[in-house]
Amino acid sequence: MRSSSISLRPLRRALAPSVSTQLLPPLVTGPRLYSTHPPNAKLNIPVDYATTSLLAHSSQTALGTAELPAEVRDGTTKKMNLFQAINDALSIALAEDDSVMVFGEDVAFGGVFRCTMKLAETYGADRIFNTPLTEQGIMGFAIGAAAEGMRPVAEIQFADYIYPAFDQLVNEAAKYRYRDGACGRSVGGLTVRMPCGGVGHGALYHSQSPESLFTHIPGLRVIMPRSPLQAKGLLLAAIRSNDPCIFMEPKILYRAAVEQVPAGAYTLPLSKAEVLKEGKDVTIISYGQPLYTCMSAIQKAEEELGISVELIDLRTLYPWDKETVFQSVRKTGHCIVVHEAMVNAGIGAEVAATIQEDPDTFLRLEAPVARVAGWSIHTPLLYEKFNIPDVAKPLTLPAAPDCNLIMSQVETVSSFVEGAPPGELADVIADIKSLTVSDPEIVSSLEPAFEKYNEEQFVTVKLPGGSQQLIVSAHSSLGDGQYFDVESSTSFSFDHTTQKASNVQSYVLESANSDLIKSTLKSLGPYVQEHFPNAAYGIYPTENDSKVAVIIVSNKYSPNNFWNGRWRSVYIFDPSSEALEGSVKVDVHYYEDGNVRLLTSRPSQASVSSGTGAGIVKEIAASEKKYQEELNRGFTSLSEGAFKGLRRQLPVTRQKIEWDKITSYRLGQDIGGGRK
Repeated sequence: MRSSSISLRPLRRALAPSVSTQLLPPLVTGPRLYSTHPPNAKLNIPVDYATTSLLAHSSQTALGTAELPAEVRDGTTKKMNLFQAINDALSIALAEDDSVMVFGEDVAFGGVFRCTMKLAETYGADRIFNTPLTEQGIMGFAIGAAAEGMRPVAEIQFADYIYPAFDQLVNEAAKYRYRDGACGRSVGGLTVRMPCGGVGHGALYHSQSPESLFTHIPGLRVIMPRSPLQAKGLLLAAIRSNDPCIFMEPKILYRAAVEQVPAGAYTLPLSKAEVLKEGKDVTIISYGQPLYTCMSAIQKAEEELGISVELIDLRTLYPWDKETVFQSVRKTGHCIVVHEAMVNAGIGAEVAATIQEDPDTFLRLEAPVARVAGWSIHTPLLYEKFNIPDVAKPLTLPAAPDCNLIMSQVETVSSFVEGAPPGELADVIADIKSLTVSDPEIVSSLEPAFEKYNEEQFVTVKLPGGSQQLIVSAHSSLGDGQYFDVESSTSFSFDHTTQKASNVQSYVLESANSDLIKSTLKSLGPYVQEHFPNAAYGIYPTENDSKVAVIIVSNKYSPNNFWNGRWRSVYIFDPSSEALEGSVKVDVHYYEDGNVRLLTSRPSQASVSSGTGAGIVKEIAASEKKYQEELNRGFTSLSEGAFKGLRRQLPVTRQKIEWDKITSYRLGQDIGGGRK
């Protein structure tokens, strides 16, 4: 697998993929610790692959597929994921036809996605073999082999790597028959496999969806399956086809999509779309992974809007099945085309234009054909999951001309703001401006997102002419952008966009719990000063003055060391029951030569029998001490895999650094605290 050294600083600092873990570096005085889990590949797509109707979860469902031949429907099935179904199809093709050969980078040992596992051992090194890292060479060899009568299956490790081979595909593979004529040589036995699409962290060179580039080339078939059952049948059809075929495999489905697959050999028709769900009000057309998102959107639309939606899987993207699409759109009068690739010049543009060029279909349209697709940008590392079509909230009626089944632009950029790492909101705003140059006023519409971020993150602010950090939170809110602080007896206005305070006035606390709040402040101050550097704290009446909220927030920003972090703890004390409930939340973003976001939330419960401020602080201290002890125990048991997940290597001694022994060194102090 390749890597790139291209700089992504403007994007990588803005929004890190969140990784939930219970082992985090606390922002109290002490050693700096690391841990995380490898990122998953679920993106932000709300798909339950275990229950979706697009997968055959039973043998009966799988064998009931109408396109299967009778002998296969009478057979058995096996549970497979997508890469296993690909492997099964390749194995069948190799066993049936001695002219089939499989090759590519790392193919002999199984490939980076394990699609060719054990094929070399079974069918020999002369038919399953590795190639040099040259896509142009791989394609040139494959075309030559096909011209000599072989049926080569060439693997391009990632679709992103295909561009050096475009000359071979466009000027050789696609044009061979046009050059030599019906009686000349052919490269129809050629199949080119390539993983495509986003997984959440592939970025510029591992998450592209370039299918529309191939559909612009006459002489090629372009195919993309949605499931293991489909992948097996379509791949066998491609290998047996007398046309050069580009077979694109959504890599997020390699392990996510699991279903029962017929054990026998079978093919599924090429250039034939499949109606997955019938409906009468709206037609949705898609292919590959977005079909699962479409089904989620359809279920929501039918439940909330009472409409009936038809869903079509193109399967073959070129030449595609126009008649099935025409018949559906003539029936429903509304059409949406959905794909992951960028909207500009994508499959959706071709389908929409073709629908509107057919007179009978066009005259039955009740609204323009809509496209739901990725943004017309290169796939960014940090924003990849937001570039993938998702189900809209709130969902609007698809019949409307401006309908959209993905998050609106404001909702999308609002999610950027709400997920900004500690101390990096300004960087996120800068990134938003660079991504939305066509709408420079969008930042002015993000006030609700800024307010939510500031109040949930307990953002701190200095009053004009003051040095004390005061907390902005829902507990300290007076409404209309006004906040108060008990200890300083002040209220102030807060601009959520600029994070500046103004209009400072005196404030007198009027609360039935005033004495308790003041006594708790007296005990809390020394505790915070002892354990937290640069912390702010506050105590406020809450829940209609029936309870008391205690908040501690400590920010540690060290951009020179490529990390920023925030400790937030909030406790709610109920004087009537003497119950103290709270939570500690730690958020650390580490972005040196990588991008790791560490998040944790630890709840706590206690009883304060004394009902005093000193008793409340005593229980808070005990809870946070327990958290630190659990953290230290967890760190000592960290495995090497945890460091790999963090993209950091252990020292050459293979031993973890003993932080406690080096905290007296200047380097250790810097690591432990960073810049204040």
